[in-house]
Amino acid sequence: MSGSPRRMARRSWRLSGSRSVFHMIQTIGSILVLYSWIVVAILLLFLFLIGRFYEMQFRQRSYFQLFVLPLVLFLAGAIWYAFSTQDFVGVPGADLLFLLGGLS
Repeated sequence: MSGSPRRMARRSWRLSGSRSVFHMIQTIGSILVLYSWIVVAILLLFLFLIGRFYEMQFRQRSYFQLFVLPLVLFLAGAIWYAFSTQDFVGVPGADLLFLLGGLS
């Protein structure tokens, strides 16, 4: 508790600024999570396109349309997590979307 008033004011400024830094770190984390799941969605899109090419080229049914379901579920879960105020774990709805996307 010792110190000049100037030092105390500086310390309180740092404490109030740490909240904005924490918020900025959470925002960057959300953007990175969303980016990584978008990359996964792009990979699923490529699998969809490969299946479509195979079906069109060889006239054999490949059920490429089924790749749309996990693509939508993974993107919905990623968007849910990106706009959630919690960390990457612990949101039951988004976890359920990821589970269903992985099982489909």
